[in-house]
Amino acid sequence: MKKMNFWIKQWKFRKNKNKKKIFITQLPPPNITGKLHIGHNLEHTIMDILIRYKYFLGYKTIFIPGIDHAGIATQLIVKNNFIKKYNKKNIIKKIFIWKNIISKKIINQILKLGLLLNWKYKYFTLNKNINLIIKKVFKKLFKKKIIYKKSKLVNWDYKFKTVVSDLEIKKKRKKIFGYYIRYYFNKNNKKYIIIFTTKPETLFGDTALAISFKNKKNLILNKIEIIIPILNKKISIIKSNYVKNNLGTGILKITPFHDFNDYKIYKKNNLKKICIFKYNGKLNKNNPIKYQNIKIKKFKKIIIKDLIKKKYIQKKIKYLTKISYIEKTGIIPLKMLTKQWFLKIKKKYKKKIFKIIKNGEIKFIPNYWKNTFYSWINNMKEWCISRQIFWGHRIPIYYKKKYRDKNVLDTWFSSSLIPIFFYKNFKKKKISLPFNIIISGFDIIFFWIIKMIIMTLYIKNKIPFKKIIIHGLICDSNNKKMSKSKGNIISYNNLFKNINFKNKIYFTDILRFTFSNLNIYKNSIIFKKKYINKNYKFINKLLNGIKFIKINLKKNNFNFNDYIFYKKLKNLKIIKYSIFDIYINSLLQKLIINIKKNFSNYKINKISKKIYNFIWNEFCNFYIQVVKKDLKNSNLLKNKIILFNLINILKNIIKLINPIMPFFSEKIWKKISFFFFKKKRNKFIFNYKYPIFNFNNINNKNENFIKKIKIIKKKYIKFKNKNLLIKNNINLLFNNIKSNIFYINLKYIKKYYIYNFKIENILLY
Repeated sequence: MKKMNFWIKQWKFRKNKNKKKIFITQLPPPNITGKLHIGHNLEHTIMDILIRYKYFLGYKTIFIPGIDHAGIATQLIVKNNFIKKYNKKNIIKKIFIWKNIISKKIINQILKLGLLLNWKYKYFTLNKNINLIIKKVFKKLFKKKIIYKKSKLVNWDYKFKTVVSDLEIKKKRKKIFGYYIRYYFNKNNKKYIIIFTTKPETLFGDTALAISFKNKKNLILNKIEIIIPILNKKISIIKSNYVKNNLGTGILKITPFHDFNDYKIYKKNNLKKICIFKYNGKLNKNNPIKYQNIKIKKFKKIIIKDLIKKKYIQKKIKYLTKISYIEKTGIIPLKMLTKQWFLKIKKKYKKKIFKIIKNGEIKFIPNYWKNTFYSWINNMKEWCISRQIFWGHRIPIYYKKKYRDKNVLDTWFSSSLIPIFFYKNFKKKKISLPFNIIISGFDIIFFWIIKMIIMTLYIKNKIPFKKIIIHGLICDSNNKKMSKSKGNIISYNNLFKNINFKNKIYFTDILRFTFSNLNIYKNSIIFKKKYINKNYKFINKLLNGIKFIKINLKKNNFNFNDYIFYKKLKNLKIIKYSIFDIYINSLLQKLIINIKKNFSNYKINKISKKIYNFIWNEFCNFYIQVVKKDLKNSNLLKNKIILFNLINILKNIIKLINPIMPFFSEKIWKKISFFFFKKKRNKFIFNYKYPIFNFNNINNKNENFIKKIKIIKKKYIKFKNKNLLIKNNINLLFNNIKSNIFYINLKYIKKYYIYNFKIENILLY
């Protein structure tokens, strides 16, 4: 960790190369609710690779770090840990103390990954500066009547006594009971109709029964009065388009203040207003005295028993269905009519967003998310921005001089204003809109990405960013989403403790390289620990190759002057390279151009796979093995040409892997840089020029020839295993590739096969 800290401190004081070319992005702010897991690490690594690459190319990079106050999620932790210990007056102070402790842990975890962040821009979404922006934005939108207050049926979390977003409501499949309940026409009459419901607990909130226009049999019941079981209260039967004949009995109980669809029917038919629940989830005064102040869960059991006892339930069935639950608290939400603050999504801005995306002003990576985005924008309704909790930005509305609105703003309201905050406060420091790129999991596109676009358009009439990288969710080896509730979360610290690597200094780079190998554009990104072991072997492979080069550099007294001398010869095209030297240099050039292409397409996994293949198969397993024999000769001149080529390729390799593996590459660079420079330099790798593609070094004919030689090697092994005559068969194999290249490089080919196959008298003619 000491060596890592050295580089982290050094990177803080880096100087930007160019003030005109600027690349700006922000780190998706992790919640203050606890430690980071590898889902965060993956996202952070991908962004850092892009930032380091851009810095290498000469851009001034601005990578903004931040932490989110995470309203309800934080209050859930507070409720479980602090509220019993402290008075409510002191609770905010205690949360801020706790927040400072957690922030340090989160920042330390981020630092361990080696992110090239600009820490002077660090923010917390609940700080005073952001609060000032929120007040100005709220005031502006309130005056334009984009923000307003009204009564509306909402999803209500009775555990926290707050409204929750529709997007925080999740569905799960579960077997539950459904009940066929008798509704009698009057007290003494034995005639009744049957309705089917899964929510007998809302019975006392019924204001009507509804039948379908299409059901001719039931139409005779229209406008007839019926009695609510147990309550003995009369309600009417009405007609409605919302009723489906094929569901239940074709007759629907209407509980408008506790069901969204029923509320629509209530509005069209001018039904009575009846709310039967309190905000704490208990039954209110609109229920019989016997049931008042009973919690909803308990009441459901009681009402079912009473309905069975009085023979109102004809039968019950168990069936599989989808039930709603609040993701953070796990409870089934109530539907409650409350006064809340809303933000209007104007049609003209929806059209504007469609136009922006169509014109390519905002691009999606991958592009197919564009259609999903269109659908979400098209169906987007008003945004409920108020919450009934204490941890958050208070709504800046005063009803009198002393009385302020008690509600706080939705966490995503402050998060959506971050681009505006930096644009307004840091213009002088070259932070402008739009940012170049942003990264997000697909699960928070609606929460965060869409709202940033809307708010930035509302306030600045600008877009917040040019490109959006949308990645999937990281899953365990069983393809299950990692979550605290499932207990399958893997943290960076846990991985670090459980891995028995000798070179723990390289662990961060192994992890970063592992992340870069993953296809982040899949909906489910499967992470397995065996991937780390594979990449640990890769690092060792490269280290062994470097060790071999260093030994031979010392053995042949290769130094800075030699490097400069052979560099001049190379530029003058005097050096005579072997076919193997030409081959590896040609592949290196193709690797450089391939990396550039994939960076422009944001396909990081393809970059790392190409790097892996070049280093493992071509550089270590092929080229180093080829030159081993030559370096055993006493011909110093030839040896130095080989070593010049080796050190030159290694120099380029280190630069190419630097954005992905910064710690490893910096350490190796420090050990070998004296070959390239007369005096020891403490510059970082990315302060030098990124490898430049040179078309003249590509030789496709040579590559194809070497590939054929490799195929011959494989075939030779087959012959050898079958105990066939070696000499004759080798000559037969070579008949297919005899050409000018073959005869010109005959001595090199002989050496290759003598060294690899131990054949001393091979005849190649």
